[in-house]
Amino acid sequence: AAPAQEMKGTKSFLSGSKYVGEMRGGKRHGTGTKTWPNGDKYEGEWSLDKRHGWGKFEHSGDVYEGNWRSGVRHGTGTCTYKNGDRYEGAWEHGEANGQGVYTKSNGNVFRGQYVNNKCQGRGVYEFTNGDMYSGEWFRSTKHGKGRIEWADGRSFEGRFEADCPVSGKYVCADGIFENEYDGSLTFSKGATALQSTRIGSAAEAETLMGATKLAAESRRRNLEGGGGKTAEDAAAAADQHTTHLPGAIGNGPRQDASQRDDWGGNG
Repeated sequence: AAPAQEMKGTKSFLSGSKYVGEMRGGKRHGTGTKTWPNGDKYEGEWSLDKRHGWGKFEHSGDVYEGNWRSGVRHGTGTCTYKNGDRYEGAWEHGEANGQGVYTKSNGNVFRGQYVNNKCQGRGVYEFTNGDMYSGEWFRSTKHGKGRIEWADGRSFEGRFEADCPVSGKYVCADGIFENEYDGSLTFSKGATALQSTRIGSAAEAETLMGATKLAAESRRRNLEGGGGKTAEDAAAAADQHTTHLPGAIGNGPRQDASQRDDWGGNG
């Protein structure tokens, strides 16, 4: 049989959405634009009724520009969110996977590896005030080997578990403090106070190091239970500590309707 001919046309759907562009055999194929009654809009390339190739999708105030495969974001692309945050980097099967850069509206930046929309692997988080964390991440928390550098010259390098330092070397004006705690010290104010404490002496460094038992155990249970932070929760945690111990970066682009294959005959 002869191949279906390509043509330009308009296709309307019962939902009120409309497609204008190239078609083949009655299916969206080539370059075209689809609009929805709520203001959402996709313009770009299609293949047999699915977004495939390069395209721009505007959805509920978020804007994605980049590559698509079989209806989902796949390849390289940039997503700008209505709150001012921006992710630019690699995508796979609709989620951030690979190297990426997440810039928050307040100017804080994460550069590193993503796995299924979460910071995982190696990455660097830089605050606008000059503080920085570089090292290993797991499910958008500092986990593994890492180093914190404060803008005032202090630093901590060692091992982290579930966002908390558990052993390593702390350098401050008083000199060097180096130790590992087995959990015999506790911190009555919990994780929030740990992250908001400014460290200016070796004695305070001991408090920082020994404070991690309850906080680390709580966060570890959350990780082992398959929890992990949402993008909004993680981003909020980072905002609370912009002048103190760096919190977790937002875990990347949120899932939305653009990641579902809702482009069939029902439009």
